[in-house]
Amino acid sequence: MSNQKLFKVQLPKSILGVMVAAFLLLFSVFLNDEIISPDKVIDLFPNAQSSAFVERVIDGDTIVMADENRIRLIGVDAPEMNSDFDCYAQKAKKRLEELILNKKVGLERDISQTDKYGRLLRHVWADEVLISLVLVEEGWAQVSTYPPDVKYQTDFLDAQSRAREKGLGIWGECIE
Repeated sequence: MSNQKLFKVQLPKSILGVMVAAFLLLFSVFLNDEIISPDKVIDLFPNAQSSAFVERVIDGDTIVMADENRIRLIGVDAPEMNSDFDCYAQKAKKRLEELILNKKVGLERDISQTDKYGRLLRHVWADEVLISLVLVEEGWAQVSTYPPDVKYQTDFLDAQSRAREKGLGIWGECIE
């Protein structure tokens, strides 16, 4: 045997913690079977703020971003297109277009990442205004919360009560 000394390398606990966190983040991405671009990594964490450009409005509660992601507004439900409430659906879509089409908006995740249709679930902000709340206040959408995504539920319910009392939007007669 030789007289070689064995060196023991010790990493500071802070560096070890960062390495473990990085490994867990990468491992969780691979478990989800999706490649996530660097600009979306921040969106992996609840309550993170990000922004995107609105390319198209599908209806009163669903939009398509410039990166082709479909976003479902959290906490509200607007009338469906081509239904018995088509008049209201058209007006809800038009109002949402007025508020955010061709604009950069803020996106806020609540708890869930996506719905059962694969759409991203987000609270959408424009000019420091919660867009879903505007739609409910004006009567173009009604409250529809699904736990655990209930962050603004109380605000939505209060706004819906006011819109209903005033007979606004879906709570009144639709005049084409």
